[in-house]
Amino acid sequence: MGALLPPIPGLVLFTLGLVVAIALLVDRVEPVVVRLVYGGALLTVEDHHALGPVLAVLSSHGLGPPTVRFWVRHGSPSDGRISVGRRSVLVSRGLIAAISSGEVGVERAAMLLAQPAGLVRGGATRGDLFIRFWTLPWVFLTYGMVRAARGFGVLPLVRMTWKARWLLTVVAAAQAMAESHVALAGLVVGIGAISYLWPRWVRAWQTECQVLEDEAAAELRASTTRAGHGLWQGAPDAQDPGLAGRATVARNRHLSVVR
Repeated sequence: MGALLPPIPGLVLFTLGLVVAIALLVDRVEPVVVRLVYGGALLTVEDHHALGPVLAVLSSHGLGPPTVRFWVRHGSPSDGRISVGRRSVLVSRGLIAAISSGEVGVERAAMLLAQPAGLVRGGATRGDLFIRFWTLPWVFLTYGMVRAARGFGVLPLVRMTWKARWLLTVVAAAQAMAESHVALAGLVVGIGAISYLWPRWVRAWQTECQVLEDEAAAELRASTTRAGHGLWQGAPDAQDPGLAGRATVARNRHLSVVR
């Protein structure tokens, strides 16, 4: 966006953006972002009482405090959990209420929270805040283009053009080469190639995140079973292999805006 402005304002905007982006990598800034952007709030005394047994189980496996910081979030799905940044996991108010009332037992709650906590422990979300901020212009541009195309009724045409972007890339690169703009031709080809590689990177990243979630949940179940705590015994919902699929672990992947 700075490139569209005059040199001095553009440089100032770029510098400020870079400073903010780097600040998002600092652990002390993360709580501020969690509060302002994600609507997170500190756990109350009642929340600590409800989550106490669950957090104790998670902490014994490196999936709870102090490694992972838990927040409460209003207005999210009843089973919603979101992993954010280097240390944060946001838990929906509905899930905490269900745990407090006994509707969701300690076993199931531990499994549900182990998945996003596994992402945080594995470092999968460490750079998310930085990347999401730096790609905001692209997110807004994509959103605006989709809304405009839908409003004018040309969304199918846009999709067809996007699928044929290889042809546009070839034509643009050929025109640049014909005018001896070799660097421009290389840039066009590079952008075209990235547009095809990006979805593959997204799928690979999502697969890696799923592996981290599954490993954390499997580790929790295996270790507690070996210890003879009976944590998973007599809890059909905790043994349900479809539990992870039913639950909504919102990864907030900025990468998913590009399909």
